[in-house]
Amino acid sequence: MSSARHSDGCISQPSRPVRLDPYRLRTRPAAVKPAPKMHETPEQESPTGPTQLLLDLSAAPGLSGSGDARRSRKGKPEITEANSVVHRMLSAPESWERGVVVLVGPGGSGKTTLVEHRHSDLRRLSADDVERFERNMGSDEATEPVVDLLLDMAARKVFLFDDFDRAVETGAGADFERGAFHLLNRVAETGSRLILTGRSAPSRWSINLPDLKSRLEAATLARIEDPDDALLRAILRSGFNARGVSVEDDVLKYLASRMERSYEAARQMVARLDAESLRLKRPVTISLAGAVLGWVPNRF
Repeated sequence: MSSARHSDGCISQPSRPVRLDPYRLRTRPAAVKPAPKMHETPEQESPTGPTQLLLDLSAAPGLSGSGDARRSRKGKPEITEANSVVHRMLSAPESWERGVVVLVGPGGSGKTTLVEHRHSDLRRLSADDVERFERNMGSDEATEPVVDLLLDMAARKVFLFDDFDRAVETGAGADFERGAFHLLNRVAETGSRLILTGRSAPSRWSINLPDLKSRLEAATLARIEDPDDALLRAILRSGFNARGVSVEDDVLKYLASRMERSYEAARQMVARLDAESLRLKRPVTISLAGAVLGWVPNRF
């Protein structure tokens, strides 16, 4: 069993639900580095520097989960007229209604990339976090994960729940909906911020709890529009780069001005051109792009 952390920063064994007043939580106890023993000496580096092999494990499966989000590996997003309004809204959390913004857009529209670009130190939430919040906050006891969540709220941290609409659709259950409602209330009370992403507006989500439904529909809504030419070129370039395919700018301009203007069509176009390039053993050129453009994107 893991240890429990009290509001005064002490650690007790074994871990049991701890009684506390979450409203009085303000700061997280600082970690104290133990002093070296008398007989110990600091480790010395070799003349040529450290000999350890440093591995970047930030993208390894299972290391992220809920908790603080890693920095996006996609780099700085392309900001154009299609997403500039959303970008400005994410940059002004003080304007979010009761501290909550619902960011909607189709798959592949860069919702998470935009969020991580504006809030690199955010904390991710999962359905388990929300359900645990409901189970614990129904009484005057809270286990360590919920205490940790409350501490981050007291510190006015920014939270992200990706694909919130999918969590609702997959039957997260009554505990999830009640927990989400209490979470929204606590966000407003503490002055923290919460970002929910989805493919459609909350009015179209299948939510059974009326209070949660009305609260989500009242949240600030940020919608990513269909891509313009500049954003479409950036999406195509990113897709080709991810596949290790070198494509000239004139090819991207040619495609963006002639193809269907949607995020899904861009994804499919990249896949089709990559496949044709491999099959014909030739680079992606305007000539190849022109041949592929006669094909209907939704039938790739």
